[in-house]
Amino acid sequence: MSQNVEKEQLEYFTQTDHPPFWELPNPKKFRIGWKILKNSLPLILTFEAPMITGITNVYFLRQYNSETLIGGLEWSHIFLLSVSMSLHQSLNILVSTAFGSKDYSLCSTYLQRGLIILLAFYIPCFFVLFNFPVLNGSHRN
Repeated sequence: MSQNVEKEQLEYFTQTDHPPFWELPNPKKFRIGWKILKNSLPLILTFEAPMITGITNVYFLRQYNSETLIGGLEWSHIFLLSVSMSLHQSLNILVSTAFGSKDYSLCSTYLQRGLIILLAFYIPCFFVLFNFPVLNGSHRN
């Protein structure tokens, strides 16, 4: 059973035994495409979620009729998003490299240190965002 699973996983990546992709029959192309889509969809949604958040912010902030307010919030959103995604990606690379080399103690060390650094980054962001006049409701008369 496990040999069949290994053979099925490897059959798409060897070029010596199988014809190129464009020569495969359509059902097999569909199965390969479906596997690729199924594996990549969570990553696609991960990178699209921040953009949806930004669009939602603009939609709800348009009622204040202040271009400065919307621009300031969006620039802060872009800055915080870029820094946090960079921290997440660096943590992802370090942990996956340690996992690939089968050094599981280093993997857990990277993960724990990375989570502490991310927490140290997000706590000040939390207080800054909740002191923003639109978010805490102090802008109203």
